[in-house]
Amino acid sequence: MILRSLTRHVRDQNWFAVFLDFLIVVVGVFIGIQVANWNEARNNRSIAMGHLSEIAEDIQTHLDFHPELYDAATARIAAVDYIYDRALGRSLPDRLVLSTVEWDVPPTEALSEEELDRIMGSVNLIRITVGSRNGYESLINSGNLGLIESRDLARAIQHY
Repeated sequence: MILRSLTRHVRDQNWFAVFLDFLIVVVGVFIGIQVANWNEARNNRSIAMGHLSEIAEDIQTHLDFHPELYDAATARIAAVDYIYDRALGRSLPDRLVLSTVEWDVPPTEALSEEELDRIMGSVNLIRITVGSRNGYESLINSGNLGLIESRDLARAIQHY
């Protein structure tokens, strides 16, 4: 339809109408491309939000497991403190040093008689977190890290 109209205007040498037809086509193409870009941006935001939601679930799982890790660590420290006291006649130092990392010993309670019967289990109790990184792995494997608009957030996710 536009082509027929354009051909007729060129034959009639109606240059204003030719210009108007051309302008309509250009504006229509521009609007079409812009709508496609907006739609792609909306889809990308939706994908990024899905990945961020999955990562938030992974982090919440880790946070929910943290108290169990802390309790296991303090049980080990209390057991080792008891053995240290009985074997060497002194208490553990106030600071724990592991390679180049150092931190204060958390407060522990003395072991009860019942806990003394399980002291080897307490000393050997090691809680391992099986990192749930499904959200992060999904983000990286899909190649969508670039969809995270905040570079600081993307770096923080990578660091985590």
